[in-house]
Amino acid sequence: MKRPLALALSSLPIAAATLVLLLVPTGCGPIGCFPAERAGGTCPAEADALPFFGDPDCGGTVASVDSEPSLRNGTPEEGALCCYAITTQDEDFTGCPDF
Repeated sequence: MKRPLALALSSLPIAAATLVLLLVPTGCGPIGCFPAERAGGTCPAEADALPFFGDPDCGGTVASVDSEPSLRNGTPEEGALCCYAITTQDEDFTGCPDF
């Protein structure tokens, strides 16, 4: 009788750790990239990169740029890519306001 109780109690830390790992966000968010060629061959700073993703008030899907760039290799057609952590617009974002 004591053995099943001891077994159940010994597995509680493993179950708790598994639950925590499933519920804690990983910190990985969306990454947005564009060809470095569009920015003159070098990646702009975080504060200057948003216009390369489109106008956030009128059709752009990126709300903010949240990191400094990392340079990555794209396909041969794309060349070097400027990549940033980004925040995307809300799903109900409709684009340009009516005038």
